[in-house]
Amino acid sequence: TVQRRVGSLSAALSWAAPTVSSVSPGVLSSSGVTLLGSWPGYLDHSFRTVLGRTACEATRWVSATTVSCSLTVHSSGTLGVSVTVQRRVGSLSAALSWAAPTVSSVSPGVLSSSGVTLVGSGLGSVDVSPRSVLGGTACEATRWVSAT
Repeated sequence: TVQRRVGSLSAALSWAAPTVSSVSPGVLSSSGVTLLGSWPGYLDHSFRTVLGRTACEATRWVSATTVSCSLTVHSSGTLGVSVTVQRRVGSLSAALSWAAPTVSSVSPGVLSSSGVTLVGSGLGSVDVSPRSVLGGTACEATRWVSAT
């Protein structure tokens, strides 16, 4: 507005939606995943990242082409990924897979007051709030020792 005269311009600015081109690693681990793509012109805005149908517990902007996501997943399967930035969504279907942990043995074989040790695979590469259930009853305390 200049001296009561108004000028306007419609559709003067546009920007592309974010795109997700790949996820690294292709298997979800307890340390999370890194999403590669493009979010042109975006800086460290409030990203929302979803793996499957579950929002990431933490999404961290790394660069104009990289976003990291931390998530604890409870079921096996193949997951799609979507990134939302300022109401614009980019997605990639069947982007990564997740295998549920398996327990192969319990030591000792008899429950004692000192507890038991569970041995298996896919138990994670770091301590991410492990939780164990024996016969339908949650353990009072669970301590992660290693991935196996």
